[in-house]
Amino acid sequence: MRDVEFDFLLAHVQSVCTQYEIDIPNINTSYKKAIGRSCQQQESVTVYKHYHYDIFNSIIDFQLEELNFRFSVGTVEFHALISDLEPKDNLI
Repeated sequence: MRDVEFDFLLAHVQSVCTQYEIDIPNINTSYKKAIGRSCQQQESVTVYKHYHYDIFNSIIDFQLEELNFRFSVGTVEFHALISDLEPKDNLI
């Protein structure tokens, strides 16, 4: 989900922005430069990496933690099995 769903979400957001004529920023530009000594200097973080890894994955982790806190393992497995019965391509 972390790898595939973000790209699906990004494509959906871009299509909505195109539909409503909203400017889409370049997601491959640098978000922030890496800091440190020259021998430890890593490549700069892009906007894509920031939203994918720092925000999207953090939100998924938070939601999973919340679900695990609220529901038992049996209930989570039951919902996972039921979701397999739903059509996969019937997304909003």
